[in-house]
Amino acid sequence: MTGPPIGDVQAFRRRSLRDPGWWASTTFGIDLWGKQAAVLESLRDNRFTAVRSGHGTGKSLDAALSVLWFLVCFEDSIVLTTAPTWRQVIKFLWNQIRALIKMAKVPLFPADCLRKTPDIVISPTNWASGVSTKEPERIAGAHGMNMLIVVDEASGIGQKIYDAIKGALASGSTVRLLLIGNPTRPDGEFADAFRSKRHLYSPIHIGLWDTPNLAPLQAGFEELSGNRTAQIAYLRTAPPGPCPYLVSPAYVADSLDEYGWDSPIFQVRVLGEPPTSAAN
Repeated sequence: MTGPPIGDVQAFRRRSLRDPGWWASTTFGIDLWGKQAAVLESLRDNRFTAVRSGHGTGKSLDAALSVLWFLVCFEDSIVLTTAPTWRQVIKFLWNQIRALIKMAKVPLFPADCLRKTPDIVISPTNWASGVSTKEPERIAGAHGMNMLIVVDEASGIGQKIYDAIKGALASGSTVRLLLIGNPTRPDGEFADAFRSKRHLYSPIHIGLWDTPNLAPLQAGFEELSGNRTAQIAYLRTAPPGPCPYLVSPAYVADSLDEYGWDSPIFQVRVLGEPPTSAAN
């Protein structure tokens, strides 16, 4: 791998902080699309960011990019990630983080930084770690000059953990919180980030028609309004789109056929909208 000359490291950090899209393209060859870029830009500009979306919108990639971007931009920084289960911490987000580090076109960190999963240790004051929701004291006890906490599948996290998170972010020069996931519950901190606590968060909704695979199909789909059979056929015969790792028209068609537009399952999984009831 090749990277910026050592004398340009600080300039690389400043440019990466100013332009997250440039950083993703230069480091990984990833061209961020609209809402994907908006997530990193929100972290740059706001203390608290909440992102709700359906399945297949690249949430894990967004979260993984956020972890690495923050570590790169701030020399003295601590990043913690958590999720409702330990398996989600290890298998989803941290697998994505490790994959990104391996595909990086420029050397991000020392070769031995990934000593174990889920940890990146660059220095005693510059590191990232995945933590369990069974360890609120570990979250509350973490403090740094610059700190980011990423909560994956944020609907499934209880208030006790959020209280510990707010305590950890009580001090520091640059502190950031990213909540991201499917809005599977109509209540709790994640739901409130889009309603009663909206003034505290920068809320981002990644809807059905925001992704590059579905955006070109919106007008044609809406022209068939009222004819569900025709809408399903329209999506099933549509091309898969330019991003194979994102939600496909065929998945939306199958979900619409099985559940219907007004189904809570369709609203959560596809539309990224919270359910009207927590039951089931």
